Amino acid sequence: MNETWGEITYLSRLVTADGQRMIFHRLGNKRAVDIFELISEDGKFCDRLFVDMHHRHCSKKAPMGYTLLKTLDGITGTSENVFDFPVDICSTLVRTSIKKFGAVVVSYSVANFDEVEAARTLERARK
Repeated sequence: MNETWGEITYLSRLVTADGQRMIFHRLGNKRAVDIFELISEDGKFCDRLFVDMHHRHCSKKAPMGYTLLKTLDGITGTSENVFDFPVDICSTLVRTSIKKFGAVVVSYSVANFDEVEAARTLERARK
């Protein structure tokens, strides 16, 4: 997956079947595989994906139920664990983009993110 920047760019290209971009953060890892928690920009769908950041190449295949954007318009998540995810994810993404890419490269789709609905959905899923 080409290290953490590869994980971020790959996961930022994910789109659900109904056209929702995924907002994400890293929950942790298990046996060198990173675990990411994802929530759709409308806050109604959540998922967890397992990613091998040490894989030599970034996959051109999308997980089942997703497609990949051909062109990335900015990041929608972070490779860091965000304790109160999804609260205040926008400021976290600004910090991540500057740290990893040297500039603010946050996708405009994050502006549409329904943080309240996302928090409810994730609370139900985490129980």
